Amino acid sequence: MKNQTQTSTLNACYKPSFYNIVTAHPDEGKVILYNSLTGTRINVSDSVVDKPLSNWLQNSAEPEPEIKESLLSQLKKLGFIIDKDRQEQTYIKKWQDNVNYDDKARSVTVVLTRKCNLGCHYCFQDKEQDDAEVNQRKVLDYIRSQAIPGGSLTVTWFGGEPTLKMKMIHEFSAEIQRYCQENNVRYIGAITTNGVRLGSEKVKQLIQDKVMQYQISLDGPDFIQEQRRPALNGSTTYEQILENIRLLISHKANIIIKVIIDTKNWQHVEQMFADLDAKKILPHVRFAIQETESKFSSANYGCRFASLAEFARVKLYLLSKLASYGYPLSEPGKKATFCEATSPYATTIDMEGNLFRCSTEQENLVARLDDDNNQVWLNKEYQELFFTPELGTHEGCNSCKVLPICGGGCTIAAKNMANRQTCSFYKPGIGDYLRMLAGKPIDKPEITPVVIEQVALG
Repeated sequence: MKNQTQTSTLNACYKPSFYNIVTAHPDEGKVILYNSLTGTRINVSDSVVDKPLSNWLQNSAEPEPEIKESLLSQLKKLGFIIDKDRQEQTYIKKWQDNVNYDDKARSVTVVLTRKCNLGCHYCFQDKEQDDAEVNQRKVLDYIRSQAIPGGSLTVTWFGGEPTLKMKMIHEFSAEIQRYCQENNVRYIGAITTNGVRLGSEKVKQLIQDKVMQYQISLDGPDFIQEQRRPALNGSTTYEQILENIRLLISHKANIIIKVIIDTKNWQHVEQMFADLDAKKILPHVRFAIQETESKFSSANYGCRFASLAEFARVKLYLLSKLASYGYPLSEPGKKATFCEATSPYATTIDMEGNLFRCSTEQENLVARLDDDNNQVWLNKEYQELFFTPELGTHEGCNSCKVLPICGGGCTIAAKNMANRQTCSFYKPGIGDYLRMLAGKPIDKPEITPVVIEQVALG
């Protein structure tokens, strides 16, 4: 017989968290109970979280279940059941504001050049555009203006290919670090590079300049890399990049390998993982598996996946292959912003003092520094498109259970101003990702492969 006293108490005082997700565990007789707001993930018997309780935990409109006081207490403690009056989206907004509007945590991406030694087929940068006139003092003054006493400053050297401007990196780094030390600012140096031109001397200089974070692009094994990201001088680059990654590993640098996947290369990426494992590189790097960040320059790039769900299936499969080598998969974590472009304290500046939002195409130019280093707005309306007043302003966000871990989605994609997906791969893929964390491999997706000829290299 149903416990009426307990039911009445449950109704009057509590409700399930909106962000609960219950999915089957790979082991029979278990379920995975996950909350995207707290990040709590537990494995429980399906006799404990039975069908009525599972349904109610995911939708308070479902008939309420019988639940023992001891289990109720545990689920409350873990955040799966909350006080009836608690407004979770209000909490998310407050948390987001605390992160996004901490004006002491600043980030500046410095576009040193638009020139590059590679001719990547999908590149979204305006590489045909001449380099801006160099105004080193103006740019340096701007960077220093972003160093807030008691805070942190991340400077990312960017291009084009930033290693074409090593002297400038060295000169800037010395002055910025000196200023940060004098003003009690924690300095973080980073670089986004194709990795080809590094070499022993450049790596040594960058490490001395406190550049310890590296993002390097690899899109597959040697024949894929050479076809998708060819050197302009016709040389092969894959093995050189791997050797340079080894150099960085020896200096204990933090390395992210960015892998751009599409319908042409995804089925070959696992071959690259095997190669990196054989060369003892895999345990020392992290991976960012993405679609291209196309908006304008590469708008005619026609190899994207047909849907977010298709991209998610491929990404999950590749993550599963990484896990098979012992690569540690991360727990999904709360995100206050979808990417740096949606953070008001992250900016991009070129060497002429032009300020950009998202990337350095002309359409992203939002402001310019005048001769007195004052910010003159050129397209403030476009700038403001990136800053939503709260998480969940895109259509469907408020009814999405992965909102806390996606950061609210790409604002300009949601406004049909970018040829890419609005949402995170977690939206269609969270169930499979949770099962993968619990040890279930992901089957290879049924997506028609594009045959790429393996040409002789050398």
